[in-house]
Amino acid sequence: MQSGSKFVKIIVPARRLSGSISGTTVGSSKKVCGAEKLALLVQSCADVRSLKKLHARVLAHGLGWDVILGSKILGLYAHLGALPDSRLVFQSIVNGDLALWNSAMVDYFRAGYVEEVILLYRRLKLHQFCLNEKTITFGLKSCTQLRNLLLGKGMHADSLKLGLSGDKFVGSSLVGLYSKLGKIDDSQRVFEEIFDKDIVAYTSMISAYSDVVDSSAWNAFKIASEMIRNN
Repeated sequence: MQSGSKFVKIIVPARRLSGSISGTTVGSSKKVCGAEKLALLVQSCADVRSLKKLHARVLAHGLGWDVILGSKILGLYAHLGALPDSRLVFQSIVNGDLALWNSAMVDYFRAGYVEEVILLYRRLKLHQFCLNEKTITFGLKSCTQLRNLLLGKGMHADSLKLGLSGDKFVGSSLVGLYSKLGKIDDSQRVFEEIFDKDIVAYTSMISAYSDVVDSSAWNAFKIASEMIRNN
C-alpha cells in the first residue's frame, strides 16, 4: 500500500503540472488569435475616438506589447493626426528591431510628421543602430521636405560610411534632396554613383533637371534616352 500511495503522490502533481502547461499554451494561443482579430479591426476605425476605444480593448486584453498590433495602431494614430498618442504606442512596443523603427518612420513620413522622422533617425544613431537603406531613404526624404541641406549632407555621409550611397532608393533620394535645394551638380554626381539604376532613379534625375531653371533640356533628354536603352 505504501508503494501505491507513493505512486499516487508522484502522479498527481505530474498531472497537475501537465494541465498547467496546457493551460498556459491555450492562453497564449488565445492571445495570439485575439491580437490578430483586433489588428483587423484597427483599419475600421475612422476617427481618433473609435481608435482610442479599440486601443483600450487592446490594453484590457493585455496585448499592449504586441508589436504587429501596436504598429498598426501607431500608424493610424499618426494618420489621424494624434501624434502624442502615436508616440505613447511607440514607447510601449519599442525594441531593438530596426524594422519596427523603420516602420514608424514610414508612418510618420506619410502622415506629414517629417520632424518626427528626423527625431527617430537621431535616436537610432544615438543608440548606435546599424542603419539600413530604408532608414536613410526616409531620413533624406524628410530633409528634402524640411529643406535642410546640412542635415541631408550628414545623412549622405552616413550612407557613404555604410556603403549605401549607391543603393537605388538612397541614391534617388539624394538626387531629389540636392536638386530641390539647387545643387544640380551634386545630384548628377550621386546619380552616376547609383549601382542598379531603375525607372525611379532615372525619373528622379530627369525631375532634377526640370527643377533647375538654367538647366539644359538636352541633359534631361540624354537621361531619358539612357533610361529607354537600359530598360
